[in-house]
Amino acid sequence: FSFHRIIFSAHADSFSDHTHPDGTREVTVPAMTWKKGGMPGFAIATFGQKGVVSVYCCWLVQEWYIMTGYSVFLFLTALAIRWSHWI
Repeated sequence: FSFHRIIFSAHADSFSDHTHPDGTREVTVPAMTWKKGGMPGFAIATFGQKGVVSVYCCWLVQEWYIMTGYSVFLFLTALAIRWSHWI
C-alpha cells in the first residue's frame, strides 16, 4: 500500500505541476489577484480512488477585460439616463 504526497503552493501569476525525485508532486497555483498584472486563476483538484489525483488550472480573465466591461456598462447607463430626460 503506497501513499502519494501532493503539495499545493501559490505564486503571483503562474501555474506549474512538478514531480520531485522522491515522488512528491508539487502543484503551484496562481493567486487570485490582479495586483501584479498577471493572469489570476485557481486550481481544481480531484482525489479519486487508488491514489489518482487530477489537477486542473482554471484561468480568469485579465483585469482590463473587467474594467472595460464596467466602463461600457457605466457609459451605456449614463447614456440611457440622459436619453430618458430628452424624451
